[in-house]
Amino acid sequence: MPRLLSIGDVADILGVSSRTVQRLISSRKLPAYRIRGRRRIAPNDVKKFLREHRECGRDEDDDENDENDEDEAVERDYQVATTPSTSVGNRSLK
Repeated sequence: MPRLLSIGDVADILGVSSRTVQRLISSRKLPAYRIRGRRRIAPNDVKKFLREHRECGRDEDDDENDENDEDEAVERDYQVATTPSTSVGNRSLK
């Protein structure tokens, strides 16, 4: 089972503030779990959020292959954002 992410982790991945992540959760745009009073986000939910909010100038008539290409691009972007060598501020991402 993949490790659940904290609000700070997701903020680093998305390049936004923790407050913005909290707003996304409150507005139900980003699903979260409450565990022992703390919110945690599944990595797949972050990937889904990225996929849904990706701007790539696609036409509505694009075929299934383009959808697979988009999934691969989201996965690549997520992996880049979560590699240990990537750092945001004083925090290193895992």
